[in-house]
Amino acid sequence: MVKYKDVYYDKYLLDNLGGFKKAVLNKNTSFVMVIDGRSGMGKTTLANQLGHFFDDNYCLEKIYWEPRKFLEGLEKAKKGDFILFDEAMILSSRSAMSEVNRMVVMAMSMIRSKQLFICFCVNSIFDLDRNLALSRADFLLHVYGDNLGDRGNFTAFFRARGDIDRIKSLYLRGKKYYSYSQPRANFFGSFGKRFIVDEGEYERRKQEGVNSFLSKGEILGKRERKYRDICKKMIKTNLLTRANCEDMGLIKKTYHDLKSEMEDED
Repeated sequence: MVKYKDVYYDKYLLDNLGGFKKAVLNKNTSFVMVIDGRSGMGKTTLANQLGHFFDDNYCLEKIYWEPRKFLEGLEKAKKGDFILFDEAMILSSRSAMSEVNRMVVMAMSMIRSKQLFICFCVNSIFDLDRNLALSRADFLLHVYGDNLGDRGNFTAFFRARGDIDRIKSLYLRGKKYYSYSQPRANFFGSFGKRFIVDEGEYERRKQEGVNSFLSKGEILGKRERKYRDICKKMIKTNLLTRANCEDMGLIKKTYHDLKSEMEDED
């Protein structure tokens, strides 16, 4: 383990993170990572440590539990920000998963060249939108352990120079049985217990976020009612158009309804 900014990191992980950080800040791109594993294995702990590494101003305000607020956070994010979406147990139903996947698709269109570090904490990458796994995720850390007391272990998957895309290969080979055995991970490592942000306040905000998400009925609402305000903003900036609206999870009628509402508002 190597100490960096008062936190101990796996040395090989730290070397790779440094390369990714340099690439994002020096080029017109963003970095998308996924941390997955069953509950209690330390996904959020590891994500916070990555946030601490990438972003000198990382804090609780950059962690989101609701899809709508996550998209709003992306919209106002500045160069070099680390933005975390923490599934926080809301993915226990198919409808919730569909909601999150629509958010993922929209998020990928929003970040483009904003030079951000985006992290999704989820139970399994196999539950996420296929396009994210196959063509957009740059780095996957799978946390694991034999029991709840066995924490702090991870495997890393990414596309190294001159190598296959191991995230893509893993998704295609492993999705049927949720298997992480093939291909072999790029490397194995460990991480410490440092939570970075105030854990008590994190738990409070997480519960508020989950309650808000569920109480608003967002996971049960019709597609036409979701993300209306954000969609309008994306229409104004040409991120959401008639040509790509269905890829964003919106039928063409919804797109035209939103356009009409915007015209009436003007």
